[in-house]
Amino acid sequence: MRIYRVLILSLILLPLFAARAQQVSIETPDAKVLSVTGGEVSLSDFKDKITLYDFWATWCPPCRESIPHLVSLHQEYKDKINIVGISLDSEDTAGQIPGFIKRYNMEYHQLLGDFKLTEKFGGVKAIPTMFIADKTGKIIYKHVGFSNKEDLLKLLRKLFPDEFEG
Repeated sequence: MRIYRVLILSLILLPLFAARAQQVSIETPDAKVLSVTGGEVSLSDFKDKITLYDFWATWCPPCRESIPHLVSLHQEYKDKINIVGISLDSEDTAGQIPGFIKRYNMEYHQLLGDFKLTEKFGGVKAIPTMFIADKTGKIIYKHVGFSNKEDLLKLLRKLFPDEFEG
């Protein structure tokens, strides 16, 4: 139990000290992931648009702060960007996910992640962690920690100036 508490605390505090953002160049994993609503979703299904993958959990305070910004971004730009939430809740807290999604009005895609999936993304050491992929599925950006809508839009405009005009 003590190890579990230390792990949770480190996942919460690490974003405060971690490198916040970095450009990367990896392919979106060719993986099938369980959807919160049931069934499997292939990550390759999201290649039609720019995609933001957000690794989060119900118990994570910075995640809860970021989510309203993602909801707003989704509502305003859903024709240009897929937002895909990937919950890293454990079996102990997984039962809270549906109510959490409803309470925060998270109308974008919601998947259930695990350690194997985080490794396929090159590792997720803290949450929230966001990855941004272009329309071909190439992940070009990784951000660890809280993000607000304004900063995300500034980044999207820099990465994709033709899609997100100023």
